[in-house]
Order: sequence, then structure tokens, then C-alpha cells
Amino acid sequence: MFMKYMIGLLCAVLFFSCKTKKEIQEATPVIKENKTETLITMRKGACFGRCPVYIITLNQDGYSTFDGKKFADRKGLFEKTFSKEETNRVLSAFKEANLSQYQDFYESDIPDMPTVTINYMVDSTEKEIKGKSERPEAVFKLQMMMEQLAETDDWTIKEVEEEETEEVDKTIIYKEIIIEPNKGMVLSQWLKKKKEEYGVRLLKKVSPSLNYWLITYDSKIMEPEAMLDALLNDPKIKHAEFNKKVQMRDGSGETPRR
Repeated sequence: MFMKYMIGLLCAVLFFSCKTKKEIQEATPVIKENKTETLITMRKGACFGRCPVYIITLNQDGYSTFDGKKFADRKGLFEKTFSKEETNRVLSAFKEANLSQYQDFYESDIPDMPTVTINYMVDSTEKEIKGKSERPEAVFKLQMMMEQLAETDDWTIKEVEEEETEEVDKTIIYKEIIIEPNKGMVLSQWLKKKKEEYGVRLLKKVSPSLNYWLITYDSKIMEPEAMLDALLNDPKIKHAEFNKKVQMRDGSGETPRR
């Protein structure tokens, strides 16, 4: 009799214990990590002069980053959260612009203009528009809105830009750039056009079997970083990078080009 009583009591305790645990679990809210993706990114490239080079982003919560490069008022990585009203104003303008109707790239015949790239992501769909002065007016208006955000005050420093060391500078040949043309590009025609714009001249083919070419340019017309940026934004160029000095392994001390 006593054993039946103890077994019954134990079952009752387990029942109410499980019920209480279940009620606690149901009453406890499930906290999901709030992951917000960047909706807007604008990159401003270099020009012949002292155009500010920077990257600014903005997401749906108003969180923004500003990465200042050359000639920017702020150099380094900064962050800021804009008001709900200001954020909604910008996001609404991007939505109403219907960027999907425009081209991805607008070619320009004006070399002395910075290349501006705008990326807009919504519902996992991304649209990129790149160009200079030939872009549609609606795209220019969006650029101006992002520039206004970039020019506001009260940014908080997140990461200071690190200066290049003297050793790294000595390895780079700034007047020589290695380019990899895209397939189908007629190199002779491209060189003729770029000679008129930047004083580009062909030095040699880097490798007999690879599509890499070494060029130089007139540094009085274009600064090194601006020249490299112009090549990287050229739709006929797949890749471009400064040439570098390479030490010979036999210890001869020579530093030939690639």
C-alpha cells in the first residue's frame, strides 16, 4: 500500500514539473538575432584633380558607414545612425526611382570626372549603376542625397586609415601599370584612345602566353591612384595593378619589372 502511494506521488511530481517547464518555455520569448543588410552603397572614385574618394553605406535601420580615402574630409572608417525620418526619405527615393530600368554602366568620353558606383539591394535583389556625367537625372538625384549624408557632422571614428609604409612605397612603380584586357578588346584601338586621354603608351607584353600588358602614362595628366582607378572602371579592362619591383633570388640585387 505504501509503495503504491509513493509511486503515485512520484508520478504527480513529474507531471507538474514537466508542465511547469513547458509553461516557462512557452512564456519565454524567442529572441532572434536582428540581422540587417546594407541596402545602399555609393563609391566615389578619383578624378584628375582633388575629388574626394570615399565609400558610404546606408541600411534600413539608418546605420551608415563612411570610408574616407584620398582628399576626403574624413580619412578612415566612420559610423553614424541617421534618424528614422531621414532614412525613410532616402530609402523612399531609391524605391521610387525604379533603378532596374537603367543600364548597369554608362560609358563616358570625359576623362576628367570621377566614376560613381551606386549599389542598391532590396529583397535579395541587387542593382548596380556605374558611370560619370552621362547617367540619368534620377540617378544623379540619388547620388546627391548620398553626398548630403556624407557631408553631415557627428560621425564617430571606427577605424583609422593606416598609412602605407615607406618600404611598400619603394616596391611600387607608380608610372607603370599591368593591365589584363577583356576578351574581344582591340588593344591597338584602345591604346590610341587612351594615348589621347592620358598619354598611355605600351611598354611590352608581360608574358608570351598570358594576356597581360605593361603600360605607362603621363603623370602630369593623371595622378597614379586616379589613373589606376580609371583603368579599374574601364569596361574593356578586366584587371589593372601597379607594377612592382621584384628581388632576384640569386642575390644579384637587380630589381627587374615583371
